[in-house]
Amino acid sequence: MTESRKTPNDRLGFLLIAAGGFARAAQQVRELADTAGLPHILHVCHIDTDATTRFHCDSFIDLSISRDRLGALFGDPRRCGPACEAVVKHCPQLLDREAVGAGARTTPAITQALLELGHERVVRQLRDPIVALRGQGVDTIQIIVGSSMGGGTGSALLRLLPHYFLQPDLRQQLLCGEPDDLLAHPIAFVVDCYVHARTQGDEWATDCILANSYAAQLELGMMEVRGEGYEYVWHWPSATRGLACQNIDELLESAGQALYHWVCVYETWRARAVDVFFSRKDIMRYQGADAPRRLKDVIELPAWVEG
Repeated sequence: MTESRKTPNDRLGFLLIAAGGFARAAQQVRELADTAGLPHILHVCHIDTDATTRFHCDSFIDLSISRDRLGALFGDPRRCGPACEAVVKHCPQLLDREAVGAGARTTPAITQALLELGHERVVRQLRDPIVALRGQGVDTIQIIVGSSMGGGTGSALLRLLPHYFLQPDLRQQLLCGEPDDLLAHPIAFVVDCYVHARTQGDEWATDCILANSYAAQLELGMMEVRGEGYEYVWHWPSATRGLACQNIDELLESAGQALYHWVCVYETWRARAVDVFFSRKDIMRYQGADAPRRLKDVIELPAWVEG
């Protein structure tokens, strides 16, 4: 990486990548930015395996597969990549012709295969908003990946997208010769799915959502250990002070409002909160007895944490 050239006068921009159903929350961010304003330049990119669910965003990356491409995949899966080969070999029913264009249906393996299949196009379409933000005079682009934990598309992309921004070869393809420090380390904004999972009325759907969430949290932890994870992961709860959101639309709308206000105060938050007492990595290294007291200055912790 090149030496940082950042100054206090550098212009900050945000690239919000909405994975799967989180696009409903991202649309809320976009609309608030358009009506109420935003102190920073924002580009909202929606990426999904279901081409029919498009929202009011600035760009859309379509991971759905055509019937012709599906035939080519089954004809020579090894050529498409290891994830595609594994899906075709072990669970080909996940990519049946009737399911084409129907999204990942709470199955992360489908998303991983489709992302691998469209890899070159994804790199190109992720590069476009970076070039556009740079053309608007932005000196630092903060990547935010917004996702839920339980969906087949969102939970998979939450774990796969950091690779595009942290793996050196892919990062250089996205930068197109721009300085390495143009792209800040990605941050994740994640919607808690537990209350939503319990309202499904279908035991199988509930189990799939909770299993996806558990697997995503485990893998995010392993990515952090390997130095391949997000700088910070923000979790937006399904309930606040005991009041659960009534449905998924209400949950995502509240998440979008929270994310918008957080982006508005991002620089203040980063300077005053992260660097002082909200850095998870610092607390993990120190593990001092005063960590809960320091955290209570900004968040309300359950009683068992202090115990």
